[in-house]
This record gives sequence, C-alpha cells and structure tokens, in this order.
Amino acid sequence: MPIEDIIKAGESDTVEFKTTFKEVGFIERYGSGILRVRQICSDYGVREPKFEEVFNGFQVTLFKEKVSSGELNDGLNDGLNDGLNDGLNERQKKVLKEIKNTPGIKGKELSEHLNIPIDTIDRYIKLFTSRYLIERRGSKKTGGYHLTGEQ
Repeated sequence: MPIEDIIKAGESDTVEFKTTFKEVGFIERYGSGILRVRQICSDYGVREPKFEEVFNGFQVTLFKEKVSSGELNDGLNDGLNDGLNDGLNERQKKVLKEIKNTPGIKGKELSEHLNIPIDTIDRYIKLFTSRYLIERRGSKKTGGYHLTGEQ
C-alpha cells in the first residue's frame, strides 16, 4: 500500500493490516496513530511530520523547529480539509463545519441548526471524538464542542 494512501486515510483501511498490527501490539487502537502524531505536532507548534516510504514500511520524521502561528493555522486547516475529513460523508462534513464555525456548540443546537436528528448528531460526535477531530470543553451543563487544537 503506498504511503500516500496510509497518510490520507490516517491509518490503513486494510483489515488484515490493522488486525496484524493490533495483535502484535504495534497499535493500541485502529485509525488514530497518524492523526494523533499530526495533532501532537500541531499542539506543540512544530512542523508537520514527514511520512516517507522505506523498505517494507514507512518512516516518520519529526521536527523540533517551531512554526509561526500563521503557518500553524494553515497547517491545521489543510490537515482538517485534506486529511482528517477523508472518509466522512457530506452530512458529517457539514456538522464538522458547524462546530468549526460555532465553537462551544452543544449537540442539541447542532441538531436544531442543521435539522439532523439528535441520535445521528450523537453518533457523529462519537466518531469525531474517536478521530480526535473535536473535543468537549466545559461542564456537562454549560460546555460544548470545539475542533481539537483550536482556542
């Protein structure tokens, strides 16, 4: 499988690949490793990691140089639009965009604004949270959802 496909998907979509790596203890859960590495680099304000194909696998190069806030925001937006949204349907992208445009929004408000059933919104929120796309901030009563890494 080409490295570009692995990076684009966040992790391989191949069941055999995932199962093998999980069974031998190389991964702790499916579909989160590359996304988490990218998010950690973003959180620390360093350059995006470089993923390269090497013999029988791939190599990740991490950088310690800090990037300017403009470059960092561009990288976050590019990552969100190019990589993290892959595998999402149009309705899910619409929900994610609403969270981006309305930081702190609650699930019920998403349901009302977008005319999507609350059960569906709850399912999407679980998916987004598992992919580290969003996080909940604040108390259960007054908190809401934010894109991961945004203030």
